[in-house]
Amino acid sequence: MDNIKIDRMEFYGYHGCLAEENRLGQKFLVDLELGLDLRRAGQTDELDKTINYAEVFAETKKIVEGEPVKLIECLAEKIASMILTKFLLAENVKVTIHKPGAPIAGAFRDVSVTVERSSYYCYLGLGSNIGNKAEYILKAMDLLKKNPNIYSLESSSFYETPPWGKTDQPPFINSVAKVKCGCELHELLEICQSAELELGRERKEHWGPRTIDIDLLCTDKMASCDDELLKLPHPYMLERAFVLVPLAELSPELKIKGMAVKAHLAKLNDRDTIVKLND
Repeated sequence: MDNIKIDRMEFYGYHGCLAEENRLGQKFLVDLELGLDLRRAGQTDELDKTINYAEVFAETKKIVEGEPVKLIECLAEKIASMILTKFLLAENVKVTIHKPGAPIAGAFRDVSVTVERSSYYCYLGLGSNIGNKAEYILKAMDLLKKNPNIYSLESSSFYETPPWGKTDQPPFINSVAKVKCGCELHELLEICQSAELELGRERKEHWGPRTIDIDLLCTDKMASCDDELLKLPHPYMLERAFVLVPLAELSPELKIKGMAVKAHLAKLNDRDTIVKLND
C-alpha cells in the first residue's frame, strides 16, 4: 500500500466542551495519511490517477473551521469519513487531531487523538418482482447511500430478467451496485436486511416473489465468508445471468475463483434472456 501524507495542517476552530472554547476558538493541527495504490499515477504522470492534496486540504479546512463539535474524536471521525467518501481512490486513512491549547490545568506539550479507518468495495445484487419494481430498487439504493458506513454507491443499468429457481412468478428487475463500505461484512448484511424490511420484504417462500432483495455477492478483495448468516462469494452468483450481466457491466475484469466476470458470463446459456431496460 502506498501513502500520501499531509502533516501539521493548521486551522482555527471552535470545538470543545467548554463555553469559552466555543466562544474564543483555538488552533487545531491535523495530520493525514491516505493509503492508496499510486502505481498508475507514477506510470502515467496524470493527476486524476492520484489524490490532489490541495483538495484534501480544502475539504479538511471546511470541517475544522466549520460547525463546532464537542470532541476532537468526533472531528477526526468526520474527517476520516469525508476522505473515504470524497476521495474514492483512498482505501484507508489515518487522521490525527492535535489540540495544543486544550484546557488542562498543568504543563503539557500536546493533546491528540488518532483514528484509522479503512474501506473496501462490495458488490450487491438487487432485485424486485412486486409492484413498481424499479422504484423499489431505487428506494433501496437511496437507503443504502444514507447509511454512514457506505461511502459511495455505483449502480449498473436495470435489467428485466426471468425468475430463477421458482419460475411460476412474475419477471424481475435486477441491478448490481458497487458500494464502498467502512464496516465489516456482517454489519453490511444487517444494513441490507434493514433496508429490505423498511421496503416491506417478507420472507415467506424460498426464491419467491419479493418487493426487494439485496444480496451480498463478493468484494473487490475477494474476502470470503462461510457461516450460517453469510456465504461469500455468493454460492449461486456464477450460475445466475441476472447477476453476471449487470456485474460485467460494472466490473468485467473482476476476478472470481480465478476467472474474470466476463469469462464466467460467457459460459452461461441464458445470458441472452436478460434484457437491458431503457435509462
